[in-house]
Amino acid sequence: MQAENQVILNVDSQTIGLETPLMKACESGNREIVIALLRAGCNPLLKDIQERTADTYAKLHHPNKDIHIFLR
Repeated sequence: MQAENQVILNVDSQTIGLETPLMKACESGNREIVIALLRAGCNPLLKDIQERTADTYAKLHHPNKDIHIFLR
């Protein structure tokens, strides 16, 4: 039984292009958000419409940051 005020969120929700919040966080280079989304249960292996994962977003947009390390 759920509490009345309980909110259920889909942390792996996807856009029309199948992008996830984790992919967008990797694209922005925000390490803290990436970590928070992973702790919330985001799946780093999901692929967008072009077959890119969150790791791909991190490497493409921020190759000098260590964000991709958290995705393994």
